[in-house]
Amino acid sequence: MNRIRFALIGIVFLYGTTLLAHGVDYEVIQGGLGIKAEYDDGQPLAFCDVRIFSPKDAKTAYQQGLTDGYGRFLFVPDTSGNWKVEVDDGMGHGLIETIPISAEMTLTKGLEKKHLNRYQEIIIGVSIIFGLTGIGFYFAGKKNTEDS
Repeated sequence: MNRIRFALIGIVFLYGTTLLAHGVDYEVIQGGLGIKAEYDDGQPLAFCDVRIFSPKDAKTAYQQGLTDGYGRFLFVPDTSGNWKVEVDDGMGHGLIETIPISAEMTLTKGLEKKHLNRYQEIIIGVSIIFGLTGIGFYFAGKKNTEDS
């Protein structure tokens, strides 16, 4: 029984900070080529570092700068292809996204949001804890029946 308690305490300490962490979301701004980055609670990634990488050179930043107070950053691509956008808030949150640009310098397809919202993350975290607890109780009960 003590092992299960220590395991549960260990899980809380290992994953407790991720339960409080922010997710990051984005949306493409219509009328210009750019990105709007925000935490999953809707707060913008304001004044965060941004680096844009061209399809021609994926290692050297084509453009870099900061998002504005609303988490927006616009850029003008000079070629079609998949442009990589990196946004970093300097505190461990950020995103890396690929934006496909056509020869007409427009999006080749729509981008959908890919992250889970905070409630989904909490449900998944609680499910993992209950699942691991159930596995622990199973093995503890199996050991007790073998000793009898």
